[in-house]
Amino acid sequence: MIKGIFHVSFSVKDIDASVKWYTEVLGLEYFRSQEQHNEYTGKLVGYPDAHLKVAQLKVPGQPFAEGANHHIELVQYILPPTREGNDLNTYNIANGHWAFIVDDIHAEFTRLSALGVRFKHSHPVAIEAGVNKGGFAIYLYDLDGITLELLQPNGTPLLGEDGTPLSVTHYGPGSKAYQKAKAARSARLAVLLKPKHKMTLTDAE
Repeated sequence: MIKGIFHVSFSVKDIDASVKWYTEVLGLEYFRSQEQHNEYTGKLVGYPDAHLKVAQLKVPGQPFAEGANHHIELVQYILPPTREGNDLNTYNIANGHWAFIVDDIHAEFTRLSALGVRFKHSHPVAIEAGVNKGGFAIYLYDLDGITLELLQPNGTPLLGEDGTPLSVTHYGPGSKAYQKAKAARSARLAVLLKPKHKMTLTDAE
């Protein structure tokens, strides 16, 4: 029986460069690294004499599956040697992406754009249909051209004074309207998340 996800993984060209990008640019937390060049690793990955450099990362503040201590694993193959030139477009079979939840997608878009991150669209896209209607999302690329996604779930939009969601195409993150809406959203969330019942010792028992 499947009990949880231990980690998800992508193969990268340069493990050190990728760890630097995923921690210093994207904002994940470094956990640990290890180099694997042994008989069991060759059997596991299916390549005799396989030699791997591995780095494990965590999403800040997020829980782990039972028995896990990280969320993401980056792997650089030394043997067999890494092959470049694969078509990483997401419409190709077996090409996946990771989606990260953010609390302010417009601010993250502005921050990452300033750091040179490439996006698939000129600004976060308003989700207008489906189960995530009311949220925002955008695709981006890591150093190796792997597709990632930022998602701001529905239920926490930035609303203008007229009650409609603010769009970054009309209001930049530095504008007064944007900052005022952000403060109002924080206040709404504080009310929604406020405990309705104070737990006592009897409740805990």
